[in-house]
Amino acid sequence: MLWNRGGSEINVAVNGVTLSGFEYTGNDEACAILNYGTKNSNLTVTDSNFTENQIGVCSNSDSSVDATNNWWGNASGPVEADQEYTAYGNKITGTGDIFYNPWLLEPVEKGKKPTTYDKTLALKDGWTLISVDKTVTDDTAWKGTNDIVENNDDENNDDAADILAYRYTGTEYGYAEVLYPEYMSIIDAYYVKTNGGGGVGLKYSTSAPPAMVNKTLSAGWNLISCADKSDAYTLLSQLRSTAAGTAAITNLVSPGSYNQFTGSKSVALGVESDWNAIKDEDGKITLNPFDGYWVYMNAAKSYGVIPD
Repeated sequence: MLWNRGGSEINVAVNGVTLSGFEYTGNDEACAILNYGTKNSNLTVTDSNFTENQIGVCSNSDSSVDATNNWWGNASGPVEADQEYTAYGNKITGTGDIFYNPWLLEPVEKGKKPTTYDKTLALKDGWTLISVDKTVTDDTAWKGTNDIVENNDDENNDDAADILAYRYTGTEYGYAEVLYPEYMSIIDAYYVKTNGGGGVGLKYSTSAPPAMVNKTLSAGWNLISCADKSDAYTLLSQLRSTAAGTAAITNLVSPGSYNQFTGSKSVALGVESDWNAIKDEDGKITLNPFDGYWVYMNAAKSYGVIPD
């Protein structure tokens, strides 16, 4: 059963409802959709647009709401009170679970099937540091809210980009622009800039993952990611010194103002006690595959990950 309780929201208290292809807009005093009660189950809201609502979806039910593959008014996805990342879309709230990832990067157009993704990432206004956990295909996309005007370019320039992305290539050459999101690698990280927020839609390859993905780290600072590995001690032990005078990592830094999941960290890894500290449960460092990390090497060395 769907009904209106006197406000502007749609109220749901029935099993197995799917709401698809709707436009929820202008509910500035209430939720666009309110799900509540203990008997609700399997509510699905999909392929719909949420724009200019005080709250897009509110669930106070014991059951969950599947709200994936919707447009939330911004490519960064919906705003949730306890989310770890920055988003600028309509809010979701309540005591019940609302699953919204992946979301849509563009509004649903009437009569057209929207482009969907396997996973979405939010991009902050300004710079965000991102990476991927699996090999992605050329159906991967990124989208910014507004054009980015660089170097006093004309704001009405039709060629203005809504995304700028760069990969750090080492101390000799610095940063290189990344034009296409499908070029993202599981062991690299990327600084991505938007004007007003944005999102990345990942489409994962169905092919078997490579046996190993490698990159050569140069002497000095390098920017890496962790693929699908989360334990810093296990992953970075390959960069430890094997004997006096050999190439080794000396520092690990997570730039928390750019990373959205790990937070700010700076750890010395020069001596045995440093490694013991991050191996111990109290000091254990957990990496996130969608963040990036700076590592300092005292000499060049190969770094590799075996994907699951």
